Amino acid sequence: MPIGFTSGQIPSVPMNLPLLKNYSIVGVFAGAWAEKFPEQAVRMNDTLAQMLAEGKIRPTSIASFPGTGQGSDARRGQSDGSGKNRP
Repeated sequence: MPIGFTSGQIPSVPMNLPLLKNYSIVGVFAGAWAEKFPEQAVRMNDTLAQMLAEGKIRPTSIASFPGTGQGSDARRGQSDGSGKNRP
């Protein structure tokens, strides 16, 4: 499942692909789910952190902005698309 779209644009899918290839497309609003089910949200976050630590998942990232004072760089990456994650 893709998590987050830092470019501000949600990718589009040609609608014939799910029909022809028998795919399912499901939208998830994780923030509302976490508010409604806080215990499960904690468990999910713990599971994701464990999977990351074990190398079972490897998120891709083009740029990171640690520390303070780089907020404008991060926002610029969002607006111009240079902060996109690409496999």
